[in-house]
Amino acid sequence: MNTFRTRVACTALLLAATGFARAAGTDSSATLQLPKLALTWHCTVKDCTENDKVVPLIQQAYAAAATKAGYSVSTTDSAALEITDFRQRPPAVRATLGLFAGKDRLAVHGSFHGQDIAASDSSGNVIQGMNHLCESVGRKLYVAVLAKAREDQSATK
Repeated sequence: MNTFRTRVACTALLLAATGFARAAGTDSSATLQLPKLALTWHCTVKDCTENDKVVPLIQQAYAAAATKAGYSVSTTDSAALEITDFRQRPPAVRATLGLFAGKDRLAVHGSFHGQDIAASDSSGNVIQGMNHLCESVGRKLYVAVLAKAREDQSATK
């Protein structure tokens, strides 16, 4: 038995299973382009506060998830989304009081090609704050937008 061939075959299967084949362009769905996120603030909760760092953090997490999966983010097509809830505990209070200081919250709602999209998360974690929440919501938006984009793509075939 040739162990080199076996290792090469196993490596190829592993790469295909983890998505590297799609990132390399061997999967036809890799040509799917996802919309950019057009995020605006529209607080619907009383204690919602705007923070200038939130929008770019969500957009970066979304783009990173799309790129990691082998998709590109469009510069022209966009998904109109609103941040409807955001609460961040002050870092010192979060570290001192933890869950007793409440939870950090982030909620985003909107639409893409007439279909509703929503993603939200909350955390009472002492160590992880706003950045972690934005990354989580960005990844959830990627999953939601990808599903809608695939539906659109299959409907046009």
